[in-house]
Amino acid sequence: MIDPSLIVCSRTIDKVFHLITELSYDKKYKFYLPKTFVYLVREEIAYDKTYFKFFLDKAVPASLNTIRKLIVHYSELITLFEPSFEQKMKHQGFYEILSLKLRYYTENLTQILFEEWIFLQEYSIIISRIRKTFSKFIDAGGICIQLGEKAFNTLIKKSLKKAAYQQITTLDKIRSVSKWIAIGGPEILMLLNIDMSLSALGSFLSKVFLLLDPSSLQA
Repeated sequence: MIDPSLIVCSRTIDKVFHLITELSYDKKYKFYLPKTFVYLVREEIAYDKTYFKFFLDKAVPASLNTIRKLIVHYSELITLFEPSFEQKMKHQGFYEILSLKLRYYTENLTQILFEEWIFLQEYSIIISRIRKTFSKFIDAGGICIQLGEKAFNTLIKKSLKKAAYQQITTLDKIRSVSKWIAIGGPEILMLLNIDMSLSALGSFLSKVFLLLDPSSLQA
């Protein structure tokens, strides 16, 4: 999933859609955006809206017309993610805490972050320009395991399931666009070689995610 922070920023929006074009030749890669965010963009997003400012995070904004046009132009390559009723009920406890933690923001932001959390837990990877999204997950009870470059490389290459040179190339392309990369959900069981029969871990795994520490890339 693409975090909205990459879409609202003038520096990264073109890079994101270029990445989508480059990787979409391989049907293994699918790109998602939170449905609530796209709906708000189409309906008319304003720069003074809380949810827009949250994802902008002091960056120079992309023009609203550019955001709309690119989302429409690439609509065949992007899937709008809307959680099922069952998925919402499964993560209802997280939503209630998230809503409480975001009580000074708008409900729209809560819905966007909730969609991202469900995607992370049910399907796997989110790429982002900012850490704020993941910080809010932690505030709401998410358990973050922050990894350095070497450990993260090993795990994400397993997740990509490609030949070594393809894994490195793909990972480099993703990093050229996003600063933060998170992995959650079923992928963690496989990547960490955890026995799925250990039901005692169920509660823990429903809240945990792995996060690349970008500061480690400068070491």
